[in-house]
Amino acid sequence: MRQRLKKKLEFSEFAGIWKDTEEEKINRIFETIRKAWRKTRMYKASCP
Repeated sequence: MRQRLKKKLEFSEFAGIWKDTEEEKINRIFETIRKAWRKTRMYKASCP
């Protein structure tokens, strides 16, 4: 378990730098879509 965690940390040092930023971008895009969807009439119509 501990060795696996160490490998993950080593991997994150190389690939995690850009991987985290990509995940953050994707999360931000989904958040903006959710906020826009909440503002639409279709969302208001589907939720009583």
